[in-house]
Amino acid sequence: MKIEIAKKMCPFTRVPGAACVLPRGQWLVRIFPTRFCFIHTVTKQVAVWDKMPKVLSQMMVTQDLEKGVVHVHSVSGSYTICQRAEGIEIRGSAYALLDVPKEALVFAPAERLSFGVHKAQDMEMIRRRCDLVEIIPLWHRLGMWIPDLPFAHIGTFTLLNSLQGLVDDGNKEKIEDLLKSLFLAGFSDMLVPRVHDDQLQGLVPEADPLACSALPLLTEGSRLLRALVFQQQAGIWHILPCLPPSFHSGRFIGEEISLEWSKKLIQKMIVRPKTTGMLRLVLQKSIARFRLRRSLKDPGVVFARDTQLECQAGVPLFLDRFEK
Repeated sequence: MKIEIAKKMCPFTRVPGAACVLPRGQWLVRIFPTRFCFIHTVTKQVAVWDKMPKVLSQMMVTQDLEKGVVHVHSVSGSYTICQRAEGIEIRGSAYALLDVPKEALVFAPAERLSFGVHKAQDMEMIRRRCDLVEIIPLWHRLGMWIPDLPFAHIGTFTLLNSLQGLVDDGNKEKIEDLLKSLFLAGFSDMLVPRVHDDQLQGLVPEADPLACSALPLLTEGSRLLRALVFQQQAGIWHILPCLPPSFHSGRFIGEEISLEWSKKLIQKMIVRPKTTGMLRLVLQKSIARFRLRRSLKDPGVVFARDTQLECQAGVPLFLDRFEK
């Protein structure tokens, strides 16, 4: 049994000067045909690199959420931008290593989420369509590339607080509308978060854009998006606990669990326990039984929904044939 997500998460834009978050740290980058401008989201420090041999024409900027880098492609040169412990590295048609203050970085997050969408990840079109099944997997993945930061409960973070309340209450019906409002008010360009909605759409209270970093909209938002499909407590795992109605099919891949669902019901699951002990799965109310196998050659045993499972650290469990 395999649960995989084939679609690579690499949103892109062709708009000169569009901003994107540089994965792994706390920097934004704006890509212009004649220079790259880096802005630190907390200190507001600015670093500029303008040593490219030629002006970039017909360029496309891709945020590679698989590798945690930003690619710049043009007919007159190509570059890859990556934040490293030594600084911000620019390599390609020219090379540079920008000396910036050292900070904690994030490397190779494991989780991925997909709702089976295979459209081109053009951020201009994604924003125009405002379809959550396109937006949420990118939001969730980008948030995992960003370090944790404190935030204030102002501006767009008020919507994040409301979203937390809906998830805690299991209010599936209202989550979609709130997510759309948070996306419209809280993000610009290539999922660049903002504390103050400078488009003044009337969705959130006005706030000082310099009051705190907006990056926690990505990190905290990513955790809440994960909680829609999987929540875990000590010895208790909740499966699809708060799945909004329009997310009728999808896949989630994590370190300890992988899920696949369709028609709003769980279909397959792989559990990779890190510890030995008993595990209780809280399934959707319509599920009555399922098959469990301890190897792919095992014919398996059918269990009732409330059965506690005996887990051994490092030994995967394969669950399928979920029935009403």
